[in-house]
Amino acid sequence: MPENNDLLLLFFQEVLPFASKLKKELAEYLKLKIRIKVMLKLPPAKRRGQQKLASDFLPILLTLSQSAGCQLGLGIIADDLNVPALNFVFGLASPRIKTAIVSYYRLLSTNEEVTFKRLLTECVHELGHLFNLPYCQNSHCVMFFLIH
Repeated sequence: MPENNDLLLLFFQEVLPFASKLKKELAEYLKLKIRIKVMLKLPPAKRRGQQKLASDFLPILLTLSQSAGCQLGLGIIADDLNVPALNFVFGLASPRIKTAIVSYYRLLSTNEEVTFKRLLTECVHELGHLFNLPYCQNSHCVMFFLIH
């Protein structure tokens, strides 16, 4: 994994109760310096029904990451996301611009620990794409392509 990769962890609209735990786990696991920021007002995004187009958030993440002096950007959002080819996505990453977005809309559970584990796993998956990791065929691998 390349060195000197600071990560901007951007929460759209709200900071989750376990934001500091997420920051700590990602920092320890991926050996990253992480800065947390909150954007209370959502940037405009194309819609399909109630869903928002995931790729519309990546440019704003790039701009905010760069202005924070970070090489990587990861956004966390409550809204349901999609891409044109799929009904929904848990997240989307662009290795080219080193930004990713994760939605916890479909990751929520009545058990906060289950929600946290799902969110952490999806964050690690999307960050894996930023480090050019391919999808994995092993269903126990964090890079496994899961749509259901």
